Amino acid sequence: VEVAPQYSWAGGYTGLYLGYGWNKAKTSTVGSIKPDDWKAGAFAGWNFQQDQIVYGVEGDAGYSWAKKSKDGLEVKQGFEGSLRARVGYDLNPVMPYLTAGIAGSQIKLNNGLDDESKFRVGWTAGAGLEAKLTDNILGRVEYRYTQYGNKNY
Repeated sequence: VEVAPQYSWAGGYTGLYLGYGWNKAKTSTVGSIKPDDWKAGAFAGWNFQQDQIVYGVEGDAGYSWAKKSKDGLEVKQGFEGSLRARVGYDLNPVMPYLTAGIAGSQIKLNNGLDDESKFRVGWTAGAGLEAKLTDNILGRVEYRYTQYGNKNY
């Protein structure tokens, strides 16, 4: 019987991400607007491992092309980033994990007369599954919910 090689999740890592974002902005003038589109960026982090428990910190920065117009009001998202804690469970060669932390994003509103752009800060939380594909390459799928709170523009 051949035993699968043990893999340590401990140490530093970097990577790239490509994803899709669904957003919702509530307005007093036109109701809800739901911008959505692709997003891409980079992430980096550091893990520690004690037996099968993996924990660490991860940051990411990227750009979202999400935008939507409704009744003359356009909502666009731009730069986005987060700094999060992660905790997972080593199931060699995969690791399910939970993540949560702070997030920020550039949000722009245009009503045809005025342009207003603000950097919003909020919280994010989610879950994912990371898998060892080769000795040096990992793949992951992740879902995160992010809330930037209420803001009047």
